[in-house]
Amino acid sequence: MQTSVVSIFGMDFELRQWERGDPVITGDCLAVDTETELLISGAPIKPVTCQVCDLERRVVEIATYPYFDEYVEALFGNNPSTTWLMHNAAFDVNVCGRLPSKWLVRALDSGKLIDTAIRFILHTLQDGIFVGTYGLDYAVKIMTGYTIPKDDELRLQFKQGVALRPDQLQYAVTDPVATALLASCMQRQYPTEDVQLRGAMALHWCSLNGLLVDRDYMQQLTEKLQANTVQAKRRLTHWGWHPGRSGNAGVLQTLMQFFEQQAGITLPRTEVAGTIKVGKEAKLLFPVNQVPAFIDDYVDYKHDEKVLTTYLNPEYIGADGRVHSYFAPLVKTGRTSSARPNVQNPPKKGGIRGIYMAPPGTVLCSTDYNQIELCALAQSCYTRFGYSRMREIINEGTDLHTFFGREICRSNGVDPDTLKDKEFKTLYRSYAKVLNFGKPGGLGATKLVTTARNSGIELTVDKAKELIKIWLETFPEMVDHLKPQEDPAHYGFYVASTIHGRYRSCATYNAACNYP
Repeated sequence: MQTSVVSIFGMDFELRQWERGDPVITGDCLAVDTETELLISGAPIKPVTCQVCDLERRVVEIATYPYFDEYVEALFGNNPSTTWLMHNAAFDVNVCGRLPSKWLVRALDSGKLIDTAIRFILHTLQDGIFVGTYGLDYAVKIMTGYTIPKDDELRLQFKQGVALRPDQLQYAVTDPVATALLASCMQRQYPTEDVQLRGAMALHWCSLNGLLVDRDYMQQLTEKLQANTVQAKRRLTHWGWHPGRSGNAGVLQTLMQFFEQQAGITLPRTEVAGTIKVGKEAKLLFPVNQVPAFIDDYVDYKHDEKVLTTYLNPEYIGADGRVHSYFAPLVKTGRTSSARPNVQNPPKKGGIRGIYMAPPGTVLCSTDYNQIELCALAQSCYTRFGYSRMREIINEGTDLHTFFGREICRSNGVDPDTLKDKEFKTLYRSYAKVLNFGKPGGLGATKLVTTARNSGIELTVDKAKELIKIWLETFPEMVDHLKPQEDPAHYGFYVASTIHGRYRSCATYNAACNYP
């Protein structure tokens, strides 16, 4: 085994370069990182190096291709009770995927696999400083003050069978040290850490598997939308707005101010510049049948343009004919996100969802839980406050929207049993859905009106206020739910937590209501 001394973050480490027949590093707590050849979407990953750090003993070990498989098998096989540290563990576990799955199950079940990326997200959410970034270089800078030089040209030059240059070697062994240091700054284990880690792994495997694209159908949609955008551009230029031309921002604002004054309404503004927001949100504020033709065309044009550059973008199709969307395992809301393209929320409009198909011999299966958001809300209220009328109704097997729709009928002096089913669903059950899905997030009457219109339901502000009153009387636990705790460390903000212990500070009022 070749050994030398390497300096990382001002500390000296013994560097061991592992070769076949050498003993592998052992320890109670080891940080692991890998380097691969340039990743190609839809193509097999080609591992180049595996680097391991024992921070306590100041030792770093590295094994390179062609010894990669032998090394990882020996590494995990000879450390059955070790605590493993990885940053974005789902990726490195997959790169090391040739090792027996027994290791992964054992590590997960015993809580001995720690993903410092997941822990950093949970840590910064609790402190109110999460900004959506959790890469190793950013996390280490925030927690330790150390800077990891991220040279993209260097990072993308690892090749199987090609000896590492000194700068590549230094680059490779820095990351496991950084991971170990990051973990030492965040030794607390968070209540939801285990399930967040398992979720991140599941999403990573979904990404690797991908979704097969029907290229013929995709081409048909592309040609159709390209024709639509050409026609929309022609109509938009009649108003003096030319997509893509310099100086158009001022023209657009002048037009929106004119439409605003003409309709006698106030359109939403951006927080920083104070300019009028143009798009679907603005469209919903215009009275029915009075939406300017320009805004209709603008919204359609922007929708088609976005679809063409995302869902119909051939660059997102991998070498295997599938899209391999990137998933963020945890965002501020507590949910996950998807990009390149967003397969979690593909548009319903325009047949976009039809571009994904099942491979031969398989099916695509769409599954859903019955009123799951409301079940979660009811359970959260019951756990936090000790009572929930919503919970009682759900447990009786009653559809919550139908139940509340009947309550609205009675409050308006109407016997719901005298209404035809279509009449009830069109009006009262629709009202119920707007309140049941909008009010738990703290939406006020004005916002409920625009939310309702987005679903094709017409409400006035006065009617929305009336419905809010009925809703709070029907589900009295929601009065407590809509009173989140103020954040003592961040004036004007709130704190929130889930019943399983995931905590968030520095949240807006609506975010704090939504979070549980």
